Amino acid sequence: KGMVVYKYNPKPGAVEQITNPISDLCLSMKAEDYLSLPDINYVTITVELPKDVKKKYDAFERDLVTQIGGQDISAIGAGALVTKLSQYADGWVYDEEGKAVEVHRAKIDAVKELLESGERLIIAYNYNHTREALFDALSSYRIDDLKRTGVDKAWNAGELDAVISHPRSVGHGLNVQDGGTGVCWFGNNYSLDLFKQLNARLHRQGRTRPVTVFQIVAKGTIDEEILESLDKKDSLQNILINLLSKNLTNV
Repeated sequence: KGMVVYKYNPKPGAVEQITNPISDLCLSMKAEDYLSLPDINYVTITVELPKDVKKKYDAFERDLVTQIGGQDISAIGAGALVTKLSQYADGWVYDEEGKAVEVHRAKIDAVKELLESGERLIIAYNYNHTREALFDALSSYRIDDLKRTGVDKAWNAGELDAVISHPRSVGHGLNVQDGGTGVCWFGNNYSLDLFKQLNARLHRQGRTRPVTVFQIVAKGTIDEEILESLDKKDSLQNILINLLSKNLTNV
């Protein structure tokens, strides 16, 4: 199906076949079931790529090869194409020599607008060149890398406007709930676990203010497919948790 090499669909009744045998052995609860948590709001910010950039994106998705700034860009196979399209949506693509070539700044502009409006954000990125571009573009703000020693304390103390983080580096265990207003997903990720865990750095016990999760989506790109995939995974996970909770209650 498109860029997906294999697609698996559960047969009718599969959910019940899985949940019924384990319903008396498993307890599955959400944090909101037993903790007092603040409100969390999800906001999708859609940005449009310049027309010439979108035209090249579509051609690259079709042909697996393009040229940007005089540099050849190609993708060998579906997996490489997904990665390249994700880079393209963010604004920079690695060429054949491993150098990041800029294609647009639509997402950078969206982040700037959020910070200018007063948001204080944990900004999630996927690629190293994106990290460097964010530091360069946001140099007028108080900004740091969340994984650096001591940055969490500065963030909680309100001394920073934004912190940049790869979701794999700080997704679990870091207590930064006292700082900021929300999480901004500059680079979108297929992993539901990484998505939820990074959001939970703010949306967790001890925080009293609401949390906003901003997902920046380049219109007509793979970003839209990633968000749709996350929604489906979240829905299926909630079905499983709710079934287990219901069965346990009835025991």
